[in-house]
Amino acid sequence: LWLAALFLISTLGSVTVPATLAADRDPATPAVRLHDPIGCDDAGCPFIVRLAQPADTRAIMRTLPFGATTRSFRMALHGFAARMTRDQASALQLDPRVLSVTPDRVATISDTEAPASWGLDRIDQRDRPLSGTYDYDPADGAGVKAYVLDTGIRSTHVEFGGRVADGAGFVRGSSGTVDCHGHGTHVAGTIGGKNYGVAEAVTIVPVRVLNCQGQGAYSWIMAGLDWVIADHLEGEPAVANLSFGGRYDPALNAAVAALVADGVVVVVAAGNTSEDACTVSPASAPTVVTVGATDRNDVRTSFSNYGTCLDLFAPGIQITSAGITSDSAVKTYSGTSMASPHVAGIAAAVLGRYPNATQAQIQTIVIGDATVGRVSDTKGSPNRLAFTSLDTPAPGTLTVDETAPTSTAPVAALRSGPSLSGAKARVRLSWSGSDGDGSGIDHYTLARSSDGGKRWSTILSSTAGTSTNLTVPTSGSVRYRVRAVDAVGNVGPWMAGPLLSPRLIQQSSSSIRYRGIWRPDTSKAFSGGSVNLTKVTRAKAKYIFSGRSIGFVTTRAPNRGAVKVYINRTYQATVDLRASSTGNRVVAWQRTWSTSTPRTIKLVAIGSVGHRRVDLDAFVVLR
Repeated sequence: LWLAALFLISTLGSVTVPATLAADRDPATPAVRLHDPIGCDDAGCPFIVRLAQPADTRAIMRTLPFGATTRSFRMALHGFAARMTRDQASALQLDPRVLSVTPDRVATISDTEAPASWGLDRIDQRDRPLSGTYDYDPADGAGVKAYVLDTGIRSTHVEFGGRVADGAGFVRGSSGTVDCHGHGTHVAGTIGGKNYGVAEAVTIVPVRVLNCQGQGAYSWIMAGLDWVIADHLEGEPAVANLSFGGRYDPALNAAVAALVADGVVVVVAAGNTSEDACTVSPASAPTVVTVGATDRNDVRTSFSNYGTCLDLFAPGIQITSAGITSDSAVKTYSGTSMASPHVAGIAAAVLGRYPNATQAQIQTIVIGDATVGRVSDTKGSPNRLAFTSLDTPAPGTLTVDETAPTSTAPVAALRSGPSLSGAKARVRLSWSGSDGDGSGIDHYTLARSSDGGKRWSTILSSTAGTSTNLTVPTSGSVRYRVRAVDAVGNVGPWMAGPLLSPRLIQQSSSSIRYRGIWRPDTSKAFSGGSVNLTKVTRAKAKYIFSGRSIGFVTTRAPNRGAVKVYINRTYQATVDLRASSTGNRVVAWQRTWSTSTPRTIKLVAIGSVGHRRVDLDAFVVLR
């Protein structure tokens, strides 16, 4: 049952991990990387036990040895943290009163120096270039609590101007909230600092769940969430920022969801491992606002997580905010940890203007008022960039476009005009799409399968068009599918077309019936090395086929005549084969239907003086 796991704060950097999770030590320059299990000794390993009912907590705790339990939870989740052997944990997992037994995990961080911040300048305007200013109301965030679950806060920093309220600490060996790392102070400064903050009138509440090395056990974090729920008064405007993330954990997600249910707007960093945010916690929690990071050019940073679990992006590279070396120190960090507090600050500012709005209404405004379609390399994330202005939409006036667009299955048709490409037919794929009342379709993705649909490979990752030209081998089978993506990033379902089997039927095939005088002519320029030609008016060639598209392959030249084309005895077209220069293997005419059924094509040669020759090179059929 014991699993090796780690909890990572979402600041850019690498990770190293000690053999045990320490109480507070002197600050050092930590590095962050995944490591082996932490905190195990002869007495066992740390676990978090999640229960179905609160009444069961004491009874189950009594089944463990005296002193095994280290913390109990009653608000964010029902359960407790305890040190157990693997056998004890396995036995507890079998108890029907227990929802889960998971390892208590850990996180560490590192910092990076960089030039001054530009994030505030970016979020107050829809487009670049940046104006060099940040427009705001000095009262933004007034009356709102911003809970910062992090490494603590340097409360005496001039950025906060006495707006840091009493909080709580849950780091082993310390109950204080003093920041001896710097990460929490920096995050708080971006939320509500006087010079570097989005909402400079907000009240900051430090909840210390990470130690001086930037490490924090899951049990510490859950205890912090438990405390916030107990501290938060019903109807009180509040936001919480969680700039950390780690391996997916349902217990942590449940604890965060409980905080949201209590009426707090919870903003979470997406993470810095450049992977799907749906695989990490708490970014994958469905009711939080999950934030990815962008650079100065509105490009997703190389480290930012991505995917459908993101709600929007915000600046996360080279963000300057408050430091901890003095009451006026500044520090510059990069990471989704820095993107998240921009959005938490926006939420606090909106709450200050609409203090009676619900958590859901504020979340809708923050996400729905974001700028659409500006971020590059979203990798399937919603294409929204955080935005704030003095003209905030009122609650109830915005909706978040979460409706996926639709597309039709791609339809294939042979192309007339171009020549055959070796043993490949030239095909045109077409489709259409709709986004209803949404943000509008931004692009389509096209994929191909050569094994009937078991495995797919993307051939067009992003095309704004509704058709494309391809070459398809005239042996084997292939299938295509398409899906639409709207301007926000909502992804529609894949729509697959039928199995396509292009075939080239040479003029020498016994399935082609000739009437009149036809004779062979050979040349390497012809698709099969030869053609059948006629110079007799009303000479005929007939072929019965099953397919959804057919093409007539021939030669165009100055001395060529013309043919009349019939399908099932119905006249279709007269095709003039004269051309100023010779062209071989030309698909001179094609016809496509929606279904594949048996049909008959008949060619009737016609000509005039000096223009009598008609070649039949092949028929190409799309089955």
